[in-house]
Amino acid sequence: MGEGTRIGDHETANFGRRSIAFQSSNGLYSVEIDESNQDEIFVLFDGQQLKWHVFVKSVQDGVFSLQGMTGGIGDPYQDGGDWFELILSSAAVLRYWGNQVLVHEDDEVMPEA
Repeated sequence: MGEGTRIGDHETANFGRRSIAFQSSNGLYSVEIDESNQDEIFVLFDGQQLKWHVFVKSVQDGVFSLQGMTGGIGDPYQDGGDWFELILSSAAVLRYWGNQVLVHEDDEVMPEA
């Protein structure tokens, strides 16, 4: 999992507001983040809105990372990858971890020009 400078619970990570599309082997889904809510991200998958809790915020070389637990139900994989790591690079990356092992990695689906 990523390294970087940890951002405290009462500190603000200035990552803005984004809606990020990802492609999984089970279909397209999106992640909604908003710096005004540092404790949760929202995942839209298969007609459901899921709330995932953020436990770790960090920054490395100006790139923010949010880590926490999936809801455990309704997420794109449902196979034990319950810890997520959302890397907010120019093309975001969402990693799913299970027992400290990388289970899945999805790249942001960039809009066509």
